[in-house]
Amino acid sequence: MGLDYQPGFTLSANENDITDIIQRNLISLTLTDHSGKESDRLTITLSLPDSIPTPKKGAVLNIALGFVGELVNKGQFVVDEVTTSGPPRVVQIVANAAPMDNKKQPAALQTQKTRS
Repeated sequence: MGLDYQPGFTLSANENDITDIIQRNLISLTLTDHSGKESDRLTITLSLPDSIPTPKKGAVLNIALGFVGELVNKGQFVVDEVTTSGPPRVVQIVANAAPMDNKKQPAALQTQKTRS
């Protein structure tokens, strides 16, 4: 008699589902939930072949975490940095929570402003 819970996640980049590619190449995935005014942070470390592109700075990631069948949307994160080392090629993607106020947001999240 064992537990049937398995951790799971889904991840999209600019509304394109990249979960399968990430799962196959995942080394670590960390979501740090900061309190107060500090932005939450998503860090993903992957072992990727050179043929697989990485998200560009400013890309919008949407992640859901939990157990398979019971995932909880954790929101949108904007890629802040992508670093590569190796060989073998190891890629680290760092993204910060998308602002939820009127501060400047990445182009994909901005609303058009009009002046009269």
